Amino acid sequence: MNSCCFSLSYTRDGTIDAPALHEDDMGLAMGIQGTEVAKESSDIVILEDNFASIVKSRGMIDEALAVATCPDYRFELDIQLGKLEIVKDIVLVAQSESKWKQLGELAMSTGLLQDHLLKQGWRKS
Repeated sequence: MNSCCFSLSYTRDGTIDAPALHEDDMGLAMGIQGTEVAKESSDIVILEDNFASIVKSRGMIDEALAVATCPDYRFELDIQLGKLEIVKDIVLVAQSESKWKQLGELAMSTGLLQDHLLKQGWRKS
């Protein structure tokens, strides 16, 4: 391996990801949704199934979002980070009913929907 490079594998739940989790320099698996095979093959098991927690604690939000090229992964990461505007942009392109639902749930659960509507000139009655 080249001394300047580092490989990382990350999985949500998959047994089929076990070889990559084991062979890469660092493997991350989900502790709740992850299969036992994935957890056993990983170097780190994320107990709360929230990769965004690691990103936030390390102050690496911008870096994580910059390298997230897969739209589905980017969507999930932005959901976990509570990035309503970015999630909205992804949903507008994807036109996925399940993504629209997740966007609505995020907006309502965080109070961001109310803040957004107030900024747009809506008022509580």
